[in-house]
Amino acid sequence: DSLVLKPLDDLFDAMILEDYDVVGSSLIPIHDKKNNAMNLPKKIDAFYTRDYNMVNAGGEKYAGVQGGFLMARPSEAIFEEYIDIVLEGDYREGQGWGGHYGYFFGGMQIQGI
Repeated sequence: DSLVLKPLDDLFDAMILEDYDVVGSSLIPIHDKKNNAMNLPKKIDAFYTRDYNMVNAGGEKYAGVQGGFLMARPSEAIFEEYIDIVLEGDYREGQGWGGHYGYFFGGMQIQGI
């Protein structure tokens, strides 16, 4: 879960405004901004937090999305893809959805897709 203590305006601006300088902004929290700045996409489609507390040490390559905070740009195409994944129902224990992603705690739910 998340406790929001500041306005989310800058997060929305970063997603909506085409000329928003995410790297230059001191208001957008980016993990290890110094090393990750070059890897940021030009178009921001989502903001989320990772669930590092639920990672099994040495057992998982990536930390899952923390379901308490997830903000995404609306996309009918992505929504349809999400529905297809859920309806296919190919969740594999220890491997995730389709054997590719969501193999961590909460992976069968929104955190894994």
